[in-house]
Amino acid sequence: MPLLQDQQMGLMAWSPLGWGRLTGKIKRNQPMEEGRIKSGGDVGAPPVEIELIYDVVDVLERIAIENDKSISQVAINWILQNPTVSNVIVGARNEKQLIDNLDAANWSVSQEDLQKLNKITKPQAIYPHWVGER
Repeated sequence: MPLLQDQQMGLMAWSPLGWGRLTGKIKRNQPMEEGRIKSGGDVGAPPVEIELIYDVVDVLERIAIENDKSISQVAINWILQNPTVSNVIVGARNEKQLIDNLDAANWSVSQEDLQKLNKITKPQAIYPHWVGER
């Protein structure tokens, strides 16, 4: 992302809902709903620790409730507000999902909430990069 900013380029974000993992269908202490994700629909997705998914969805859900939005709308809006993101490619299996996804562009997550989401999802630096972060 810093390179994109430096070069004044944009990123086209594909699968902003992380193969469905950021839709709210996966929640801490709750059985997974029957459907595509439970039946292995995230096969081939980048590996992500389940605790991180739970932590991120917890924050997304709080923001969604406070703003009367869906968890998916918060997740997509969060990605859209990144200064290097030019657009997102969403996938929807039906009209309801498509309309919900498109409505993500009609409002803005607060700066405070963006910072919370960015902080919780910031990857831990690997060696040798962590040396300068201590």
